Amino acid sequence: MTQQLAQALGTFKGQATPATNFAVSAYTSNNPGAGRVEFETVNTIALPSPSRFIAVGIDVAAANCYRASAPQLQFYLLDAGSPVTAGGQIDGCQGSLLDMPALGNAGASTGSQGAILGTHQSGGVLINTAAVGIRMTNANGSGGGNDHAFDNIQLLDVSPTLDKSFSPVTQAVGGTSVLTFTVTNTAELGAKAGWSFTDHLPAGLVVAATPAASTSCPSGVVTAAAGATAIDVTGNLADSMESCTISVSVTSNTAAAYANGPDNMESAGLNPPQVSTVTFTAPSTPPAATPVPVNAPWGLLLLSGILSALAGAFRVGHKRRQAR
Repeated sequence: MTQQLAQALGTFKGQATPATNFAVSAYTSNNPGAGRVEFETVNTIALPSPSRFIAVGIDVAAANCYRASAPQLQFYLLDAGSPVTAGGQIDGCQGSLLDMPALGNAGASTGSQGAILGTHQSGGVLINTAAVGIRMTNANGSGGGNDHAFDNIQLLDVSPTLDKSFSPVTQAVGGTSVLTFTVTNTAELGAKAGWSFTDHLPAGLVVAATPAASTSCPSGVVTAAAGATAIDVTGNLADSMESCTISVSVTSNTAAAYANGPDNMESAGLNPPQVSTVTFTAPSTPPAATPVPVNAPWGLLLLSGILSALAGAFRVGHKRRQAR
């Protein structure tokens, strides 16, 4: 049966020769006891950088789910040697039903008596060190069922991504633009608790007199005092949450373009943003009226025309008085 479970995992993953697949298996005959360690790394695994959300992935095949208890697998990540719970328990009898053909001395198990196959992933844990270990225990201590095999244990970086944008992107000096941060979850939409960042605003850009700070992030806290040159944020992403936002109004008294990108950031558990730019412009000044110089040639012509018209009016009036 243990060989059949390993073969079932090979078939599940699309291997060309699944019967040659290797897996770790447990086919119980006595009560092993709850909480026993089934898998643990001897050495830690280096991460590309510290302060990342890390999850664990695993393929599980379980037998006898139709008549007995299921394995209840629990992952822990070892952060500086201390175990941190990664997600909830994995029920090995949750997945897709797969026939197990006869192998060796074991007969075929088909239909409802086949194996249950599934790929499972733990929740993401914020790991602050640059290396991590894995531990997996089984909370089911029974020998009645609890028959399974596992393969393909993976460490997965599930750190959300931070983006930022300004609206409007062009504003007059002394006006305000809303700086919006968006924290976007990874595809599995697992919970991500405890991320944080500080945005050091570029020189000349400050938090507006009315910051109007707000956030849709669970447990989100925004620190952005009027006139401050940095914005501090902490928060979470809930399970199944795609994204959340943080908004703060900013301003400048100096006309310039202000680029705010990854070099402005300090963060934990987040992928850095791209550069976003806001431009503050000097207020426009209406052109001054241009006086007409009386000694300009066209100015003299205009003056001459006015005097001629007045003289003509005077002669007409004088003739009318004589006629009387």
